[in-house]
Amino acid sequence: MFIIRHSRQFFQQLARQRIGYCLLVEKYQHDSQYYLVFQQGEQEWRVTCPLEVYLKLQPPTRGELVLSKGEFYTFEE
Repeated sequence: MFIIRHSRQFFQQLARQRIGYCLLVEKYQHDSQYYLVFQQGEQEWRVTCPLEVYLKLQPPTRGELVLSKGEFYTFEE
């Protein structure tokens, strides 16, 4: 049981992609989905996010973005 639990945690962490320090440049709502747009240099990410996060963040905001399986996971200012 110990090995299974730790293996599961290990693979969940591998699925997370730490994008790094980004700038939140835009946020918008479309078809009951909430979107955030982040930029880092020439790269840009458009990700859906929970309503609580959407309401809390105001562009422009800098912070660290983490995705999990290509989806929003966290953004820490």
